Amino acid sequence: MDRYIKTHRSLNTQMRSMSLRSTSVKQNRREAALRNKLKGRKGDKEVVRRALMPPTRRPSLRWLNFRPTPSRLSNMSMASNEIVHPVCLVM
Repeated sequence: MDRYIKTHRSLNTQMRSMSLRSTSVKQNRREAALRNKLKGRKGDKEVVRRALMPPTRRPSLRWLNFRPTPSRLSNMSMASNEIVHPVCLVM
């Protein structure tokens, strides 16, 4: 009888340890799945952020091909001569 109790107890402890191990493995799997899910959501956030951002400003062809006529060039140079610098006002 004493031997039966010992083996029964050892079986109980083995079963308990197996059940604890299986839950921890299940929990680890759940945590890993949750981590993967969160990683995916992080990527989704990046996609949404880029979609909501305004488009980048690119110089249009109009400005790349800008060649002022000689009259415009002279007007620009005259305008730059007329600008009064604050240093000149003090003196």
